[in-house]
Amino acid sequence: MPEIAESKSAGCKAHLWFPAQLTHDKLPVARVVHFLRIHLVGKTIKSANAIEDASVFGKVGTTGPEVAAALTGKKVLSAGTQGKYFW
Repeated sequence: MPEIAESKSAGCKAHLWFPAQLTHDKLPVARVVHFLRIHLVGKTIKSANAIEDASVFGKVGTTGPEVAAALTGKKVLSAGTQGKYFW
């Protein structure tokens, strides 16, 4: 579960999570991106976890821990969508 550092403007901690039962076909992508824009954009990632998965990370020559380390300390600049995909 990623931890988000406190926002200087809001003074509160936001935790990014989605219940397991909310899948792509049950929660429209636009709603997820809207949630991310409200609660995540502009915040700094305090810590991150990425499970080691060769089918995800192996194709690009990296590992889960490397991705987690690269995300830690970075500021989220935006959230977007293209079709059924979001980032």
